[in-house]
Amino acid sequence: MIQRPMELRFPIGETLTYDLRLLGVHAGVARIAVLPPRLRAGRLLLPFVGAMKSEGLFSRLFKLVVDQHVYVDRHDLLPRFARVDFVRQSVKRDLRFTFSPTRSRVSTLLIDGGRRRKTYWHQIPKLTLDTLSSVYWIRCQSLALRSRLRFGLYLGRSPYVIEMVVRRRVLVSTPLGTYHTLALEGWSTRYRAGRSSSNAPKPKTGDGFRIGSAQRLTTFWLYVTDDHQRIPVKASFQSRFGTGEALLSRVEIKRYK
Repeated sequence: MIQRPMELRFPIGETLTYDLRLLGVHAGVARIAVLPPRLRAGRLLLPFVGAMKSEGLFSRLFKLVVDQHVYVDRHDLLPRFARVDFVRQSVKRDLRFTFSPTRSRVSTLLIDGGRRRKTYWHQIPKLTLDTLSSVYWIRCQSLALRSRLRFGLYLGRSPYVIEMVVRRRVLVSTPLGTYHTLALEGWSTRYRAGRSSSNAPKPKTGDGFRIGSAQRLTTFWLYVTDDHQRIPVKASFQSRFGTGEALLSRVEIKRYK
């Protein structure tokens, strides 16, 4: 049976820019973009890129620069390879992820300060995303009031299980204008799975969402346009510094030949 590709609700060449705020004050800027498909490891994959940096007074208190690249399978938008390079204060770290959904595992290469290298793996649910691919995967789902989504999320340390519910329709004001949106409430719990070094025995395959604790670790909200494109126009979350928001400030479409 031939697998049909997931319907894309975003155009190739789309770039979304966000104003990042903490406690209502400008704290930085973030951008995410869709690039044309590329060959990687002998297969045609769809790349997403993202960048974030702190600005203004917040940058003086806490410097943060993040660059992300992820290559996803065109059929299911699940990540196959990902890279995260970030500078936090004066510490530089690079992470390289290789996802294997069929084996329910992800291997991670940590490069600390360009010197120390460490490889380890985690067992994950088959439906596991990284932060960047999760945005586009959510956009391509069938959403209606009371719809529920459930997927794994891997950030480089421990896998999490993310659950989301479409709670209501709401008008959202952004620097770019006012939008009719669907409001999705989300929360995370830890995924009970194994971790080991590269020399350890390979994990057994599993595709269940085994939750290690019933306690919700984080609650957040995502607001996407109530139309075919499902553009994320706002996200709100709690951080160590207080309530944070990401508000859509610019939409660009680059035309590729």
